[in-house]
Amino acid sequence: MTLIRFAALGAACSLTLLIADTALAQPAPANDPKASARERVRAQRNYDPRARIATTRLPAPVTVNPEWERMFREQFAKFFPGDTLIKQSLYSRDWYVKRHPITNEIEYRQIGTNFAVKGADGSCRIVALDYYETWQSGGYQRGYFQDGFKQEPILCENI
Repeated sequence: MTLIRFAALGAACSLTLLIADTALAQPAPANDPKASARERVRAQRNYDPRARIATTRLPAPVTVNPEWERMFREQFAKFFPGDTLIKQSLYSRDWYVKRHPITNEIEYRQIGTNFAVKGADGSCRIVALDYYETWQSGGYQRGYFQDGFKQEPILCENI
């Protein structure tokens, strides 16, 4: 329970905050429309990052494609210098084709993979790497790699 006092505003404001905090701690009735919001607030209060890391796993690959896997492994050292590749997991079954929302013209296509890596400090994490090919003049042009901006910590024994 939290009791916050505001000297300038008096006890009425403190009482209101105390009641709101107490109401949040009560179980919600079955027909309460704000029940999910209260559950989210409770979850945020009780959030333990170590528990999340303990349950994090490298997702299983959705497909096996030796050519794509080799292509991504060759680029690994350029994007993650100093890290050691432990395991790879493709998360693209096929090319994802992005089209323009108005003209429906193809803009690019993309595939991606997750890597389980071990850093120089001994910690493990999951990182992503994506490969894009842009559409120009009726065909796909030479592609490029882009860091997927995913950096999720994971216990090394969960890989």
